[in-house]
Amino acid sequence: MTASKRDIRRIQLAQQILHLASKADWPYGHHLKEVGLSETLSVSRSPIRSALAQLVAWGAASKRPNKGYFLEFAGDELLAMGDTLPQTTEDSLYINIIDARIDQKLREVFTQADVMSAFSASRSVVEHVLWRMTEEGLLERLKGRGWQFPEIFDDFLSWQKGYEFRVLIEPQAILHRNFQIDNEKLTACRLEHLDLIDAIESGRVVAMWLYDTDSNFHELIASFSQNGFFTQAIQYQNRLRRMMEYRGYSNRNRVIDWCNEHLAIIDELERSRFERAAELMRVHLQRAADTALMSIDNAPRKKQPNQR
Repeated sequence: MTASKRDIRRIQLAQQILHLASKADWPYGHHLKEVGLSETLSVSRSPIRSALAQLVAWGAASKRPNKGYFLEFAGDELLAMGDTLPQTTEDSLYINIIDARIDQKLREVFTQADVMSAFSASRSVVEHVLWRMTEEGLLERLKGRGWQFPEIFDDFLSWQKGYEFRVLIEPQAILHRNFQIDNEKLTACRLEHLDLIDAIESGRVVAMWLYDTDSNFHELIASFSQNGFFTQAIQYQNRLRRMMEYRGYSNRNRVIDWCNEHLAIIDELERSRFERAAELMRVHLQRAADTALMSIDNAPRKKQPNQR
């Protein structure tokens, strides 16, 4: 299923309103005021009105003539509502390109025309997606015509090597002599994980939300080292693993597991038990490596020079 960017934004805003209602535990019949929601979510009243209409379509709210919109359920019942966010045409193409390369149906070096032909996509959509993938480090723009996947994507063992690197780096960042946590950021990170667990358990899972929560956690912990090299290294690894690991996010049980593993690390950091936090980080990354490698175990592997 694909949707326009306007549709995506409407659904995102509707989900944000549901999230607000749930966190604040608004009661049945609560008046959803356009002005207040507009100020809280920092958007104009027009998109808020559209989002409220979406809530009516979901059955989460009703519209009363000359009175406005009102909740049809109490806040603690609302997170189970709301469709999973549909993909835009660009999101769909983005994933199709990744799948095609993993399955070796797209050459290492290809042109814009190749993508347009393979996926029946328009020039403007293809251009936007290719540049987006380039900015995220998933593609390289050639000087002449064409685009290229970095060589690292075609070496199956590189994914394992990436995790080997992270197992060494991320625990050591926690043990760095200048490591200092930001309690406000760490609390916000904890709440994000708890909200994500609630959303998963109620059936509302948005793939990009999962990826962002995961990657932001690791980048935040690395940033506490006060050493930009740690942070940059983890940011680069996160961009690389996005291409393979988005497939693994369909395993809801594993997502909840890694959320709880993250929360356990946060617990130790808040208690200033850094050695214990570093050990939990090492174990977490090793488990993540095992899961990621299992999820791509059936992907075609590029033959190495000594293979026949």
